[in-house]
Amino acid sequence: MGYTDSSRLDVRLNRLTHSYAVLWCHQIDADGNRKSGSQSKIYLADCLLAWIGSRLRSAIAFPNFTRLTEAALAAAIDRAVDDLKAGRWESDDAIGYLRTGGGKEIDFSKVPIPSPSGVMLSVPIETKWVTTGWRSEAKTIEGYFSSGVVATRTVIDTTKPAWAIPAPIVDLLLQ
Repeated sequence: MGYTDSSRLDVRLNRLTHSYAVLWCHQIDADGNRKSGSQSKIYLADCLLAWIGSRLRSAIAFPNFTRLTEAALAAAIDRAVDDLKAGRWESDDAIGYLRTGGGKEIDFSKVPIPSPSGVMLSVPIETKWVTTGWRSEAKTIEGYFSSGVVATRTVIDTTKPAWAIPAPIVDLLLQ
């Protein structure tokens, strides 16, 4: 990226964050609390921004569809949680990822959200841009939370505790 020191990168990331171009996804525990000292992930708020580099420079590869899908769902979940309680996007606590004891990652873990019956936890979501072979991610969710959603490319399967639902449909259901 051409940055020779981290302070210039930090300034750029702060500008992107304050202009709502990126959002942060912190590592959290099973109750939705941030794990201090852990590495955070960053997502572009609009997936079209991910294509700019490859359009401007031929040496830059096209974006990976699994990562684009994960970023799109991050923004959709963040917006949905912020709609339930304004300010969650700005406070960077509308989404979070979880690392299991075995080192596996769940892209979007449970976070506290308001409901008519009080605060409850959201549904965990894993992203896997595939047409087959999604069950390993589902087993990670089932082993840790017992149920959840795997956002796939085309697979629909609601017969197991962790459902497979195409990512575009998950996105629409969050709106």
